[in-house]
Amino acid sequence: FIAKHRALYQTTESRLKELLDQQAHLEWFRDFFGEKPNAAFTVIPGMLNGGSCYGPHFRAAGGQEELFCMLGVWQTDSEGRPEFISGMVGTVVHEFGHSYANPLIDRHWDELRAPAQILYKPVAQKMRSQAYGEPITMLRESLVRACGVRYARRYEGTKAASEAVRREKSRGFLWTQELSDLLGDYEAHRDRYPTWEAFAP
Repeated sequence: FIAKHRALYQTTESRLKELLDQQAHLEWFRDFFGEKPNAAFTVIPGMLNGGSCYGPHFRAAGGQEELFCMLGVWQTDSEGRPEFISGMVGTVVHEFGHSYANPLIDRHWDELRAPAQILYKPVAQKMRSQAYGEPITMLRESLVRACGVRYARRYEGTKAASEAVRREKSRGFLWTQELSDLLGDYEAHRDRYPTWEAFAP
């Protein structure tokens, strides 16, 4: 089966690599978050995932971290071969962002639990419709999405960032602009906050 489909795999890999080489800025993660200098980034095309994407990470016994973006394949050409377009870079940033945002939220969850529960109630139905069934998941997604706005602002401009905010608000993340602005304060004062763990409190 694998041998029979090798040409498809090679086309998928080369097209995805071309997109990332030409349009993705993975150095942003080191610059923005100020941590994980030895992390390895791997994008895996999920050819049976459709539009579903995931962002797991793994820490080896020696401390080396592997960050993954499981990128669903939801667009194909006229011959049924996967296509990767510029808009998908934002999804890659989003999924890699979970390797940073999730641990931060988890470390500060005791402080965040009560306000998160209050924040979740008015948007609970909208969140559950996207499989975000718990306040902690909403916070992880909120932080990742605000980081995505900062990425868009840096590499695509203010108009793209504003459009990203509009999309996230339509999905129920009504506080995206404010959270992005807060992260803007972090970006502007890196002398005080060399990493975003330093900024987190």
